[in-house]
Amino acid sequence: MRPDTRVSTVTAAAASYLLADLAGVKTRLAITGTGSDQVLTRFIADASAAAIRFMNNRIALETLTDRIWPWRDSWLGALRDSLPVLQLSRWPIVSVTSVTETVGGAAVTLTQDVDFLIDPDPGHLIRLNSCGAPRAWSASAVAVVYTAGYATIPSDIQEAVSEMVKARFFAQSRDPLVRSENVEGVMQTSYWSGAGPGADTDMPPAIQAKLERYRPSLFR
Repeated sequence: MRPDTRVSTVTAAAASYLLADLAGVKTRLAITGTGSDQVLTRFIADASAAAIRFMNNRIALETLTDRIWPWRDSWLGALRDSLPVLQLSRWPIVSVTSVTETVGGAAVTLTQDVDFLIDPDPGHLIRLNSCGAPRAWSASAVAVVYTAGYATIPSDIQEAVSEMVKARFFAQSRDPLVRSENVEGVMQTSYWSGAGPGADTDMPPAIQAKLERYRPSLFR
């Protein structure tokens, strides 16, 4: 991905960035009492943060302003590479309030379905020419005011977060560096070498696979 300069400002924040709730996690873990609520709440926050980092998206519904400056040549001031779509910092797009291009120092307001189209799921804006056909975005600065995210967190994201919480919850009573145990011949234990499991990522591949679909290709 090109190193375009972008600044995102949240103007109406989500009520919470947790991607699973305590009641749902307890149901998935078959926990009925309240004695583990405090530690589960902490693990939900940790797992939600890990999932957000992986998806590069907070997911929860909120309103933002994205200001984007396409990458230009340092001395010619020309656009080094075309922008076939404008990738917003959050997705899916629920609505776009305004899109403004600054051309020659003047702000020009663009009209949806005339000057641009919305591809909501990956968070893309597609620029249109005067004939209504897609074209590349120019090197002009763009400001987008929009609402994006999910009012209700998708069930597969909740499941992925719950699985991370489950792994951390049941790992409390065992050595995290133990890789395998063999009871035959009394006992044989092998340990992880180096930094141990999860050294390069916060989650195993099976959980990553659930979250991968929520990462648009421009952010992979």
